[in-house]
Amino acid sequence: MSTTHNDVYVKSRKENAMSASRFFCVRRVVFALLCTAIVLVSVFAVPSNASAAGLDPFVETSTGSASSVAYGNGVFVVVGNKVIRTSSDGYNWQSISVSQNYMDVVFADGRFVAVGYEGYVAVSTDGMNWSHYQVTGSSYGGHKPSLDEVCYADGKYYTNGAFTYGTNCINIVYSSPDGVNWNKVLDEAVPNSSMLGYTIAHANGEFLLTGWMSFGYVSTDGVTWTRISTNVSSIREIIHANGTIWGTDGYNIYTWDTMSHQWTANTTESLMYTYDLAYINDQLFALGLNSAYAPRIELSEDGGITWTQYSMTPSPSVTLSRPCDAAYGNGVYVVAARGDIYTTKPVFSVTYDGNTATSGSVPTDANTYYSGDSATILDNTGALNKDGYTFAGWNTRENGSGSSFSAGSFTNISGDLLLYAQWRQNAVTTPVPDAVIPATGDGSNVPLLLSLSLFATIGVVVSCAWVIRRKRD
Repeated sequence: MSTTHNDVYVKSRKENAMSASRFFCVRRVVFALLCTAIVLVSVFAVPSNASAAGLDPFVETSTGSASSVAYGNGVFVVVGNKVIRTSSDGYNWQSISVSQNYMDVVFADGRFVAVGYEGYVAVSTDGMNWSHYQVTGSSYGGHKPSLDEVCYADGKYYTNGAFTYGTNCINIVYSSPDGVNWNKVLDEAVPNSSMLGYTIAHANGEFLLTGWMSFGYVSTDGVTWTRISTNVSSIREIIHANGTIWGTDGYNIYTWDTMSHQWTANTTESLMYTYDLAYINDQLFALGLNSAYAPRIELSEDGGITWTQYSMTPSPSVTLSRPCDAAYGNGVYVVAARGDIYTTKPVFSVTYDGNTATSGSVPTDANTYYSGDSATILDNTGALNKDGYTFAGWNTRENGSGSSFSAGSFTNISGDLLLYAQWRQNAVTTPVPDAVIPATGDGSNVPLLLSLSLFATIGVVVSCAWVIRRKRD
């Protein structure tokens, strides 16, 4: 059959169409594979439960009076209005009823020391068993002042109080080597009922007691106190933070210059009301309320230059939840907030163990997880190997008697998870030995050769007989 030009043209178009169709299909397949890869990366490479830098989320763990919190000897202690609460984990709290109202607590030198109304002091080493004491009265009327704060410096505890006496303000400071025996180191009348010293701290070899009306005291030895005037009208809280005294007047945050005895404002912090400060794990905390009067914490990790704000949601039954103190222990932060106690969620991890692997490396899960989060079990990405064995997944116990997990599976996190590589022994095959022909020259091969010769001879004879018979036929 002859082929016309038109036939060639039609055939060419069909081939081009088929080629284009194949190319289009290939493009669709490639596109689908790319989309699948992107989805897999987004799901597995960047889990949504990976935690952000900074502070972990807070949850309310208790309600009730909470003025101050400290951590030591494995327990948290929160003091308040006729109650002391303790917890080893920051979540489960035990309440101890007391007859006194305690305002502040510190842990130092192996013991908790709490101070409060009418000169009462409470001391405990475990947070559960407390001894209560009362300081001696002021020389002005024998009055036992309410003690506002307690700090520890130079091997002693120091606490301060103030009260009005006629038209005077009496400022008083006590010191103690053990929290039990207290001595008055300052007991002075100031002719102005508003010049009250509310807060005390120590840094760079100097004590600072300050309060209202641009007023304060300084001391280098904790015994002799000198009255000074400062450039801020009222300071309601000061703390010692990494060699610096930080203070707040309720609206702004300041740093103290021990040379000039003046305050310098920090303008980068943005809480509407700052009631207290804390310094934990090289981080500066500002505790207070935002412009909507909601409880907030601002955290600075660079010495007050930049701040990150964190929110806390109070219980609906709490009419005022005002953060006033913070402490850290057992992997969590605890905030006392007048009518609430807040605790950061515990952070958990997933780690892997090679479990007698002879080479390779374990996979690394860099994510942090909270209780209830879902974690993806990783594959043997580090090429773990054990001679004579095959990798067979992961288990919560070395011997495989726990919970088993395969790569790509999911599990809900309720605590730190350690997974051990499991190994399945390879099948052992017994090799069949090859036939061994004895070497020549030692006479041992004579029977074998004779047998072979005999079979060869018989074969020749049979063949010859068959040929002769054919010829006869």
